[in-house]
Amino acid sequence: MFIGDHVLTVGERREAAAAPRRESLGERFTEKREALGERLNEKREALGERLTGKREALGERFTEKREAVAERLTDRREAIDRPRTNDFGDVVIPIVDEELEVGKRSIDVGGVRVLSHVVEKPFEQSVRLREERVNVQRHPLDRAVTAAEADEILRDANIEMKALSEVPIVGKRAHIVEEIVIKKETTERVETVRDTVRHTDAEVTELPLSPGYRTTRKA
Repeated sequence: MFIGDHVLTVGERREAAAAPRRESLGERFTEKREALGERLNEKREALGERLTGKREALGERFTEKREAVAERLTDRREAIDRPRTNDFGDVVIPIVDEELEVGKRSIDVGGVRVLSHVVEKPFEQSVRLREERVNVQRHPLDRAVTAAEADEILRDANIEMKALSEVPIVGKRAHIVEEIVIKKETTERVETVRDTVRHTDAEVTELPLSPGYRTTRKA
């Protein structure tokens, strides 16, 4: 390929062919990044608006609850300060005595835990065993036999003698040698409970007469 008087190499031709594609990819990446940035900004603004709305709603609810609690406290304070009256309009002051009620409840004060586990220990015992062995002995003889004995002796024979040997046989037998008994013992004790109780004392005093009342009486 020629450009003017210059002959392009293979690398330059590849670079020239890839340049438009690279520019197109760069433009597409830029557009996608801008679109993604716009979407993130929109989501951020929407989230900020939602948080602002929730914050305002929580503030209003907190203010309403605080005002309601303040009103209840005011009503209680006014009810305490206001003297009680009966059906006839008389002021009634209750005299209150507290009584101490003593009860009982159970608490955990400790105890005992017993864990049982199996252990193994070696055991040895000597046992006397009997063992047999078969010995074959030949004794040279020179004894004449009769024809009948010869017929009886000159036959095929198969004679076996087995030797026996004792081996130990181990068997196990379990038996209880001790037992552990866990029980509780109940005792009683006397404990003095000390506390304070409240009592309403009423002190009645007469108010002094007004000067106007005394002057009226003297006149």
